[in-house]
Amino acid sequence: MVFARGNLRAKLWIIGDAPGADEDAQGVPFSGKAGQLLDKILEAAGVGQDEVFIANTVLCRPPGNRVPTNDEIAACAVHRNALLDLWQPPLVVLLGATAARTFLAGNRLADLRGQRVERDERAYYPTFHPAYLLRDPSKKALAWQDWQKVRDALRGLPLDDSGEHVEQADEAVEAARSLVPYAGQSVMTPEGTGRLMQVFVERCAVVLDIRPAKVTFFPTRVLAELLLRQEAV
Repeated sequence: MVFARGNLRAKLWIIGDAPGADEDAQGVPFSGKAGQLLDKILEAAGVGQDEVFIANTVLCRPPGNRVPTNDEIAACAVHRNALLDLWQPPLVVLLGATAARTFLAGNRLADLRGQRVERDERAYYPTFHPAYLLRDPSKKALAWQDWQKVRDALRGLPLDDSGEHVEQADEAVEAARSLVPYAGQSVMTPEGTGRLMQVFVERCAVVLDIRPAKVTFFPTRVLAELLLRQEAV
């Protein structure tokens, strides 16, 4: 699984399509050539790495690097949507066609690129995936126009001290209450399918146990090992 990189408290989230070969090998999204181009774009726009949170629509690389299926996208929806609901970023850049159709009701990237789309109490900015720009450099000028709009929107947000990472257990449990709507969904867990729901938060996993109702936090490394062990069995 390839989770995310960056600052969960960031007001700007960047969501791509799916991990590639480099990301699959390293376990870090956008760590290959496309990621290097993305970092250069952010640097040119004056956006620091601590100002963004970077993830993908799906957590695992599809076989043969093909486009993720609807079932694969749905399988990752619990983790992805719960993180968005918990941290509530006001700005989200959607990189590529899969991310655009996933978050914007199946609309094509070609029809949305360059627009600011208000939905779910946040602003989405669909634009080209850096991998596409590597294949067709002629689109870099259009992509740069998109990123300038994103930068201006980010700089126009009011400064505040909200979004501090929860430190106390009571505060963490309270923050996890927004995840309750996802608790009824069936997902793969260390115990089998459907009993628990995991949400990956930075280096910590939020686990909602439906029977009995309780909230537990532990390192994602532990959860990943349990999942791999379950899969091997």
